[in-house]
Formats: sequence, C-alpha cells, structure tokens
Amino acid sequence: MAGAISILKSASLLLVGAFLARYKAIVLAAANVDPIFFVPLFVVLVVVGLVQSLPVAVHAMRDAYKPVPLRRSVVRLAPYRIV
Repeated sequence: MAGAISILKSASLLLVGAFLARYKAIVLAAANVDPIFFVPLFVVLVVVGLVQSLPVAVHAMRDAYKPVPLRRSVVRLAPYRIV
C-alpha cells in the first residue's frame, strides 16, 4: 500500500512539474505533504488555472467569430480599357 502511494505521489509530482512549472514552491512543498492531501491540491490548482484562463478563451472566441454583415456593399469597378 505504501509503495502504491509513493508511486502515486511521484507520478503526481511529475505531472505538476510538467504542467504547472510556475508553481515550483508547491512542488517543493509537496515532498513533505501527505499524498492524500497533495492530489486534491493538484486538482484544485488545475481547476484554478482553467478558471483563470476562461477570460482569455472567451476573448479569443469573440475574436475568431465575426458575424456576417446583413448587407454587403457592392464595389463597382471602372470599365477595363486596353491602352
């Protein structure tokens, strides 16, 4: 049982190191924290990161979707002349 918890702790530390590199203090503190408390902390950090990125995603979607105008202007070109 202790071996499985140790593997779970090391795997979660690797995931945190890969995905949340800016939370180095949390990764270092996780070495001294019981894995039962660390895994929910990891989940909370992922959720907080997603919530913080929502305004960026909404802004990007608004930029990507441009409604088609109802009336399109017609551009009339001058007659083509060969000089």
